[in-house]
Amino acid sequence: MERTMRITMVGASGSGKTSFLSGVYQSMVDDSINGLKFVPVGNISDKMKGISRLSEVSIIENGLRFASGTASTTTFPLTLKKRDDKICDFEFIDYRGGTIEDMFAGDADAKDAAEIQEHIRKSDAVIVFADSVLLSHYQNIQQCRLATKANRINILFDLLSQHFEKWNLSVLLALTKADDPTIPKEYKDDYFYELRRKGLTVFKGVSECVGRHRDSNWSFGVVPVSAVGFNVAHTEKFETGVPATPVGFRSTIKAEYFPSPFNIDVAMIHSIYCVLKAWEYECTYFRDENFEKLKKENKNNTFWGNLFVDDKEKPATIVANLRGQIHALERQINFINAGIYDIVNSVRPDKYVVDRIDGFSLYPKK
Repeated sequence: MERTMRITMVGASGSGKTSFLSGVYQSMVDDSINGLKFVPVGNISDKMKGISRLSEVSIIENGLRFASGTASTTTFPLTLKKRDDKICDFEFIDYRGGTIEDMFAGDADAKDAAEIQEHIRKSDAVIVFADSVLLSHYQNIQQCRLATKANRINILFDLLSQHFEKWNLSVLLALTKADDPTIPKEYKDDYFYELRRKGLTVFKGVSECVGRHRDSNWSFGVVPVSAVGFNVAHTEKFETGVPATPVGFRSTIKAEYFPSPFNIDVAMIHSIYCVLKAWEYECTYFRDENFEKLKKENKNNTFWGNLFVDDKEKPATIVANLRGQIHALERQINFINAGIYDIVNSVRPDKYVVDRIDGFSLYPKK
């Protein structure tokens, strides 16, 4: 299948996007999960360059230190494989640190902002990053939105949702740094139930945007993640100098501890899984639509129906074209379903990503 999906990361500076990339590298490039693995696209030279670019943000490749934020917007072309079998190609896009903040600045670069908006609008999946430490620290919702930049991200989704032309979009709220020891125990109990609820409240605009498009086959999920795993990082408070959000946090890896990413692979595979499901739905819709057209054209596909008609408009020509389109769509459906089967039997992406909060399904109606 030639189609390439686009997965975009959206989050404030310091929300954990770069560390998430480190977890992707450690979990799915340097390692695999039940045979599932990410491989850079291209020839051997391209693959080596792709691995080198990812390793630049890797915590384990950088002396067990957290990498500094992304200096420029970077696209990582990757292929998801199950052992040697290709499932799909995708582009993973990481925006430079501070992009979200700069988009709303009075002197923002209009070209840069427009490019980012267009990237997000054309994405198949978006992973929104929410800093769990800040979510749990600030109790006032408005203050929490300021600290996590949810106030900007909510507005961004609201504005973009009015211009989305896509049939479907997978949105995942990734609660980063879920391992952090400063997060109170009650936020972590019952698979981070209170943290998930807080994230949904703070990023309400994002979930409501998805809700408005549920009939268009959009999906939404929430998952706690960590680039380093539990009991590995040490966190210290510091004064930000900002009156509205006076406290910030910085982390370091403890001596003699080694990162063990938590749910990073699940977050990535879940996003890909949702897009593949949406593609399967889309292809099935068009195949069935063409079947209905074929039924009508077959009635006209007679000797007399083809006698005095231009070649391009002859029922026989139309019928042949429709059959070709149907066969092409069926091949795509079979290929997509094979990939979905490999994913579900390797990871079960629905097991750790929450799609239902207090009885409300976050997935689209079928």
